[in-house]
Amino acid sequence: MEAEPKKLITSTVGDTSIQVSELEPKSKSDDDEKIVTLTREGSQPITLTNFEFDVLYTDPDPTHAPNMIVRGRSDGANCCSTLHIISFSPSLHKQDIEALNADPINIQAVASGGPTLAFLDYSFAFWHSSFVYSPAPPISLSWNVIQGRYVLNVDGMRKPALSNAELEEDANPLMKEEVDTTYPWPPTQLWADMLKYIYSGNSASARTLTNTAWQPKWGDKELFFTCFNQELHTDWLWGRMDIGNLMEVDDDFPEPIRVPAARGRLAMGRNSMSHI
Repeated sequence: MEAEPKKLITSTVGDTSIQVSELEPKSKSDDDEKIVTLTREGSQPITLTNFEFDVLYTDPDPTHAPNMIVRGRSDGANCCSTLHIISFSPSLHKQDIEALNADPINIQAVASGGPTLAFLDYSFAFWHSSFVYSPAPPISLSWNVIQGRYVLNVDGMRKPALSNAELEEDANPLMKEEVDTTYPWPPTQLWADMLKYIYSGNSASARTLTNTAWQPKWGDKELFFTCFNQELHTDWLWGRMDIGNLMEVDDDFPEPIRVPAARGRLAMGRNSMSHI
């Protein structure tokens, strides 16, 4: 029989009660797991479970939204944060945003409505690189009053198109990068620049840079494009925030065609037999 959670803190924000409890670890090597329960009269309670929580923002006025932003952190190195966006009216409800390794979360107040959220998107963490050298482009989210949720802050992310001189300035050092010839692959700085361009609405520049700077010793360029594009489209934020569409990236980096697992295995089998 599992032990009852131990109540640690009870407080209120406006007319919403917040209780923080703790579950005893199942073994000595495990960390204590926290449970945050929010209750408000006339609403279903909201329960959040994680190993650590930070309250990043509060506005107790139920006529405003959002009313709370709570970050939950999971256990383990280099992972992971979830932003829980809590609104009180007309009833308690929340939006969850996967922020992965992002730290800090920059919150900036605006004239009306919820604050903007800015952080780094670590969807390419550990992709052909150690975490330390993994590029992470900046992303900005703004509160949409009509939808009652955070959406991509397109105006805040979009940057002017790059000039030929700016592209050349980024391409030149790439062509001088030392690369391990036993593992043909471009340097990390290439997709760091590509992500920087893509997340600022300049995806055509990302392709131009790659075509300009590409070195034969880096291997197969089309294979790189395919692998990069697949990684891009598996990003949680990319899909949930509709980044490809809103930043007008889809023409240059369209969503990959997904092959069902069974059909993919059959195709591989046929290809294999054709070479016997």
